[in-house]
Amino acid sequence: MNMSIQTFPSSLKVLMALEWDVYRDGRMFKEASTLSACGAEIKLVGFRSELSPPPMFPFRAITLPIFPRRWRRLRQATIVLNLILLNCWLIFQRSDIYHVHNTLFLPGAFLASRLYRRKIVFDCREVMEEAHLVMAWLEKIFIRRVDLVINVSEGRADYQAARYGIPRSRILVIHNYAELPKIDRRPEDLPDLPRLLFCGGYNLSDNRLDDFLEILQEIPDVQFHIIGFEYGNSGQKLEKMVRALKMEDRVRFFPPVPYNRIWDVMSQYDIGVNMLTNYENSITKRFPAICKNYAYMAAGLPIICSDMEAFREEVEALGVGITIDLRNKQAAREKILALLKDRPRILEMRSRALHLARTRFNWEVESKKLVEAYLTLLALQGKTRVWS
Repeated sequence: MNMSIQTFPSSLKVLMALEWDVYRDGRMFKEASTLSACGAEIKLVGFRSELSPPPMFPFRAITLPIFPRRWRRLRQATIVLNLILLNCWLIFQRSDIYHVHNTLFLPGAFLASRLYRRKIVFDCREVMEEAHLVMAWLEKIFIRRVDLVINVSEGRADYQAARYGIPRSRILVIHNYAELPKIDRRPEDLPDLPRLLFCGGYNLSDNRLDDFLEILQEIPDVQFHIIGFEYGNSGQKLEKMVRALKMEDRVRFFPPVPYNRIWDVMSQYDIGVNMLTNYENSITKRFPAICKNYAYMAAGLPIICSDMEAFREEVEALGVGITIDLRNKQAAREKILALLKDRPRILEMRSRALHLARTRFNWEVESKKLVEAYLTLLALQGKTRVWS
């Protein structure tokens, strides 16, 4: 990433906070990398899923551990305790810009920003009222008080502005596109039977990997690997289903990897999978900002996904994959089989995916918006934003 044209003062300190595992979060990593390349000193604050931080992480991180998802009540208890501790700690941390992802660290970061007369950024990734009542309440309290609001999609930003009566021009959209990895994709690397990958978090209530397994059961020999984490007991349900369908030799589960290693993993696969659905007509999913689809494209992976409207427009219509109706399993199976047997079509989709990643869906373009926004905030340092 070449950001040499615009650089920050060498003394610029940026504190980023997120109520999740900071070592595995792609958006935080991309933003931190962008700002660091322009000369900012980055400190990340949040949680970690392991007892010890991973080695070779490029940023300073202040993290507290949380229990694995299978111990749900202990996990929830540690999250609440960590939020209290880190919010209290944040109040006394001096920084030039406080950059809060979602809402749960807004109280501590906001108080610090006012105590030290510095700027605060609210980086919103969810439709908060659909995420959690507490998160929605915090958004309502702070959205008019922060110095900059960032959102991940135009549709969500429009909804956010209308809901809170904020001028739409006050919300900066920075899409969650992927970085461009250095992966050399050659036609001869494609095996006779493509390897399928799902990468990221999943909840079977809306990401219907269980339906996909039923479809895949009657497509012999296809390898499908799931790398990531589950919400609730979705992982246990899925593993039980794999055993019941006698697919243990074809479907395997792997833990998530730190974001800075994800491209090495993706380069070992040929097709990406995303079975997110929107049967309940959620606003969040009506305007999705799913990094995994853009990451699949950047890694040269054609995509098999559900027939959600946004996916039909962004995947199938652009020729980088196919959409399937999970409620019509026979038709979905036939559509997948046709793709797997069509090597020239897969190679063409790979080529289109790489082209779109390089020319349209890439972080290089979005990162410039972030840098320009920070330069504007620095120019306004010491001044109070007035919302009209």
